Amino acid sequence: MIPREVLLCGACLVGSTEVIRKLPNPERLVHGYNCIAVEDVNDVAALSEKLAAIVADPAPIALVGARGRTFARDAQENTDFPQRLESILARAARREPPATATSGIASRQRDEIGSFPLTRMAAEALASINGQPVGSAVADTLLEAIDLDRAQNVLVDINRAIGDGQISQAALAQAVAAEIAIAAAESCDSRSCDGARSDPLFRLNTRRWAIGELDFGTLVPISDGQLRILRFEYDVSEFRGTTTIADLPPTAALRSSYVVVFPQEANRNPLVVDAMTARFLELVDRRKTVAEILGQLDQDDSISISGHWAQWVESLFVWGLIGLRHVDFSTCGNRSVPTEPRDGL
Repeated sequence: MIPREVLLCGACLVGSTEVIRKLPNPERLVHGYNCIAVEDVNDVAALSEKLAAIVADPAPIALVGARGRTFARDAQENTDFPQRLESILARAARREPPATATSGIASRQRDEIGSFPLTRMAAEALASINGQPVGSAVADTLLEAIDLDRAQNVLVDINRAIGDGQISQAALAQAVAAEIAIAAAESCDSRSCDGARSDPLFRLNTRRWAIGELDFGTLVPISDGQLRILRFEYDVSEFRGTTTIADLPPTAALRSSYVVVFPQEANRNPLVVDAMTARFLELVDRRKTVAEILGQLDQDDSISISGHWAQWVESLFVWGLIGLRHVDFSTCGNRSVPTEPRDGL
């Protein structure tokens, strides 16, 4: 709670990496941007060096604090523990028994089978074709965890049922196919994926202790080597928020859509992005600056971002889709040739 209070007050948070990683949505916290992370707070020399740098160069303090406060306010909006605590106390005051688990699958089982929710819906649809109720054997199968192999088998059966006219919603097969593609990308073995997993907390590389105003002319975007961009021929955004088959359209709109997928160990949900964001990420090569990439986007696709490009690129950085590295052009001629960082992105 203390780090959250510091952030909410708009002060510059200096904390251990251990504490910072325990805050809500830690992927949105960046050392040198909206907080200062210290690897080992027991290392007096290193801690003193960081604090001395802040005292000697106080200009970025206000900006770091303001960004931290924005992060904390967003995180606070999704905090529901006061309401849950109030509900518990209210039940106790009325001398009511503790709330029991709802009928159906127990909470532990729900956690175990929480993956592939759309595929599970498709399996339930298959089990109840022609109005036949789900039998006990099928119910037992539905309670089992679904993996990639099971999901692919369900997709085969769904496509067959659609072809036979037993299921009319083609979107059901599209949703299952998208879920399989995303799960396969998430579970990619780090040994077979290109690039190493980088530490998102240290995705900003700058000579100062923190960055002030973002100067995109001298900043080179860096992408995580294990981040994946999936392209679909249909609009996968139409599947978001789906809890029942009735929520699905008859078929998803036939227009390209893109999903950014993170490795499983990142513990992050995939993000649906627009075509411009996907193209920007594809152009990130550890050499071109942000300004050069935007110029290429405009040249290749005549894409206009109406003067809001700075905020847009900053949002990509905040959401962990890119890292940023400062380049000193005076030492590398007229081209940006950044060296490999010691740590982070």
